[in-house]
Amino acid sequence: MSTNTSTVGQVSRKSRLPGKPGIWMPLTLDIITFLGFFIFVMIMRSENPTMFEASRQQLNVNIGLAITLVLLTSSWFVVRALEAAREGIPAKVQSNLRVAIVLGFAFIVLKITGWVGDVQAGNYIDSNEFFGYYFCITFYHFLHVLTGLVFLILCYLKSKNAPVDEDYVGWLESAGSLWHVVDMLWVFIFPLFFLLRVV
Repeated sequence: MSTNTSTVGQVSRKSRLPGKPGIWMPLTLDIITFLGFFIFVMIMRSENPTMFEASRQQLNVNIGLAITLVLLTSSWFVVRALEAAREGIPAKVQSNLRVAIVLGFAFIVLKITGWVGDVQAGNYIDSNEFFGYYFCITFYHFLHVLTGLVFLILCYLKSKNAPVDEDYVGWLESAGSLWHVVDMLWVFIFPLFFLLRVV
């Protein structure tokens, strides 16, 4: 353990984007895509404010808030895992990633619960423009969460079967960057659909 720590503990934090080369191209494209979605929804809101406001009030704000807290907390544990990786402490990497992954699955349960509640209330993807955008954007985000979870699980397994060295730090930085982008996108989705009053 001490050898591993001395080898990795001083992983340089050079002035560079975190993660493996190329990871930021798809992440940037994703951010631009979601930004386009958000702008489009804001324009549509301004054209039909009454319908958008009436639809917004039918969403379960408590589930939206719970999802926000779960994702923010999960991201914090990913940061802790990355700090442990830079220090070369596999056990701490694994314990923090386990919590982050469990919280990721909690997001899945909460989001599905929210969708089920929406449907039970009689709101479907074709009910109106608001719910069409809401279901499409949140489902697209949901797919990103699944992708991020896969990467976190792979990093967890890798930490158990390979050295926690500089190469591993690069992989975890990549997974963490994806997870933080997923987190950031929800921070915009939550107020856009759940909180912002239109009229």
